[in-house]
Amino acid sequence: MGSKLLHPGYKKRWVQLKLSKERQDTIFAAFETFYLDKYSDLEVEEPEAHNEEEAEELDRFLIDHDFYEPVHPTSSVAELEAYFKEPPKICKDPIAWWAEREKEFPRLSQMAFDILSIPAMSSEPERVFSQGGLVISSQRHSINAKTLETLLCLQHWLRDESL
Repeated sequence: MGSKLLHPGYKKRWVQLKLSKERQDTIFAAFETFYLDKYSDLEVEEPEAHNEEEAEELDRFLIDHDFYEPVHPTSSVAELEAYFKEPPKICKDPIAWWAEREKEFPRLSQMAFDILSIPAMSSEPERVFSQGGLVISSQRHSINAKTLETLLCLQHWLRDESL
């Protein structure tokens, strides 16, 4: 469920539309607990300090040196609240979206990279391996490993129309 919450196109909205209030509360609490346990202590880069000369020049115009810089949340809780406060946005590539906002949401972006980079489905070798259980029956339980490998490869190649 973390991938839905970290997807800028869904955020809390999908959970709110699809699940009961009790289930929603459980998911949101588990997500926040996981985030605070694993990512709240993450080292965050502080904005670059301006040198003294630059600060004096800006002071002459009565403008603070950070006047035009966007204000970013400072605590992990504030970061989470700021992210969920924004409405969901149409997004085709959530990892790219998080990469663009890494400075704005440093802890959440790290969590998003960690969770969204997990493949959504098993890879082809895992599927082929699991089919091995179908090949080995009670009559074939003493089949040679090399023969099993050959059968699985042939089966895969016959199903794959690109070969």
